[in-house]
Amino acid sequence: MLIATVTTQRSGSKFLGGCFLSGSVVSPFGEVFDPSSTAAGSFKVFLSHDRPDYHRESGYDILQRYFKTMEDIRSIVHIDIMFNQVEIPTTTWSPEPTFFIYSYLKWAQAVVIHLERDAEQTFLSSSYLQQVGGDAHNYNDTSIQQATGLTLDIDAYYKHRRFCLWHKCQLHDAMRGYPFFYHLKYDDLAKEASIPEELRSVIRTAAEQHNIPVNAEMIQFTKPRIYPSNVDYRIAFSNYHQLDQRIETMRQIEAGLSN
Repeated sequence: MLIATVTTQRSGSKFLGGCFLSGSVVSPFGEVFDPSSTAAGSFKVFLSHDRPDYHRESGYDILQRYFKTMEDIRSIVHIDIMFNQVEIPTTTWSPEPTFFIYSYLKWAQAVVIHLERDAEQTFLSSSYLQQVGGDAHNYNDTSIQQATGLTLDIDAYYKHRRFCLWHKCQLHDAMRGYPFFYHLKYDDLAKEASIPEELRSVIRTAAEQHNIPVNAEMIQFTKPRIYPSNVDYRIAFSNYHQLDQRIETMRQIEAGLSN
């Protein structure tokens, strides 16, 4: 059985995977559709060895065979799918945006989790990582305070925000009425550092459809080794106040429109 977290970069997907890893039911495999990954279990490496016949096989067949290699190791596997990777698993070229992977996940009766984090937080974290380089998980408040000459591209924030919102709409529209879809807010996950009871119930119910007995208490029974970062990326950018002002203006406008 498959559990897929769909989100954008810097949203805490590794932290969620760490929560699953600290249990005995779900085995996390990370970003398997990352085109730069050379890990043994990545989709890219699978295709290089499997060499599917695209003219005779459907995309469902190829993905089913791919995930079967994981399920032979553990009966329930967890993967991360980033919004900018959802078109990769189509296994065919298309000039139009396609969300074939969403159809496959429903066909496979997978549990689909939308892990959502505030667009401002993901933008700040991504901007810092792009300008400084390295692994942002290793940065702390001291290193952030020592960072100099960093500025935010305000226009890029608007693009990032629209990107996240557009993909959220596409995902929720595709999963409308699907019983194994769960919307998880990052802040709620980070607060408890634990898989919510409602999500455990969704996983257990889906597992029953696959004839897999699951003890919901064993989905996570210890705190994860990976903890959410407490770094405040705002202090690294000299012009953050400009972004903050723009965001507050947008919130006021949106509040007025909703009223």
